[in-house]
Amino acid sequence: MPVGSSWRAGASVVWLLFGLRELRTIRHAYSRYCRFRIDTAGDVELETVSGEHHAGSLLPGSVVLPRLAWLRFAAADGLVFGEFLCGNAQENKQWRHLQVIWRHFGAAG
Repeated sequence: MPVGSSWRAGASVVWLLFGLRELRTIRHAYSRYCRFRIDTAGDVELETVSGEHHAGSLLPGSVVLPRLAWLRFAAADGLVFGEFLCGNAQENKQWRHLQVIWRHFGAAG
């Protein structure tokens, strides 16, 4: 499908702006939160860099694979961000627990 160079340039600029916005959101989340905990019901507790604990939630659209995971979180204040994780279920018990929790949470959502 032939598309004019001006349309391609415009689409590239829009894609770049959306990417920069997402990076800004992730940077903001990383500057606020340093740790998270997920319980067996899929509820999330986010810990700020100052040590405060806030409720959060695990959002649909997260993906958990045997060695990689992309988790999407929503903080109580409305901030939505993602977290990329690497692990090995055969060597790490917590990674195996995350996979089990995700199977139950993903099947319910």
